[in-house]
Amino acid sequence: MKNRVMIFALLGPVISCVVLAALSGGFPSFLASSDAFVAVPIVFGVELAPFLLCALIDFFLEEARWWERLVVAAIAGFATVFMAAWMVGDIAQHSWNSWTVQIGLIGAIPAMACSWLAGRSSVGRARLAP
Repeated sequence: MKNRVMIFALLGPVISCVVLAALSGGFPSFLASSDAFVAVPIVFGVELAPFLLCALIDFFLEEARWWERLVVAAIAGFATVFMAAWMVGDIAQHSWNSWTVQIGLIGAIPAMACSWLAGRSSVGRARLAP
């Protein structure tokens, strides 16, 4: 459980920053803007709790098939990050059609990646255990 929480807590926000930069038009334009210095700490602060919740959900699904865990992690990441962004109030300023999917992807893609990595680390530990 400790490794799973560390993967979701540390890598989740980092990967979501990469997804945010990719959805913003690419890394050069995102890093050149002054928004990057404001967006990165906000992403870490807002998305830590949703990714910890995704880690808990992923822990309970540890015995499920790998693709089931990835699908559930993507849905949980989409929903929790969307709700966190809604509570912060960022969604109310934009149209629902484009920002709904973009904010959801900022949570779904990292949750899937973290779930996959956590599954790989638990498989490696299971092989080494006596």
